[in-house]
Amino acid sequence: ATYWCSPTAGDDKIYSINEASDVVVCSAGDEFKIISSVNLGETICYSSIALAQGQLFIRTGQILYCVGKK
Repeated sequence: ATYWCSPTAGDDKIYSINEASDVVVCSAGDEFKIISSVNLGETICYSSIALAQGQLFIRTGQILYCVGKK
């Protein structure tokens, strides 16, 4: 996969999204481990994931997603 974004770190995790809109969450510990991955179904993404007030903001070519706990 092609990654144009910068990885984003927070909450002991590293968040990244590739050009095909696959979001990957890895542990930020000493050992590499993928915690979760999901495809957002979008056609293209060049943006980094942003963190603010406990929420993730993910911008694709068509949609801005906000993910967080209530």
